[in-house]
Amino acid sequence: MASGDPTTERVVIWTRVSTGEEDAAVTWTVARDEALADVVSSGEAVAKAEGRLGTSGRIVLRPSGTEPVIRVMVEGSDDKLVREIAKELAASVALAAKAA
Repeated sequence: MASGDPTTERVVIWTRVSTGEEDAAVTWTVARDEALADVVSSGEAVAKAEGRLGTSGRIVLRPSGTEPVIRVMVEGSDDKLVREIAKELAASVALAAKAA
């Protein structure tokens, strides 16, 4: 796992999971403190979505630098699958934002 572009308002975190399985159960947690006591959000949707794309695509979730939104980018060779995953991820991000 790595992170970059940290500010008081955002951080970008990325990782690569390769298990040989279609779904890779990787959980994530975002908290306001290092002890992870004040949890803002958590989930596992991206790892599962990446597994569905296989080696033919990628997913990027990142905070906008100009707007208070999370950008969802999905690339792959199957247009229908890419659109389906993008909609699922956008819904997951919206749900996490409401819970925060």
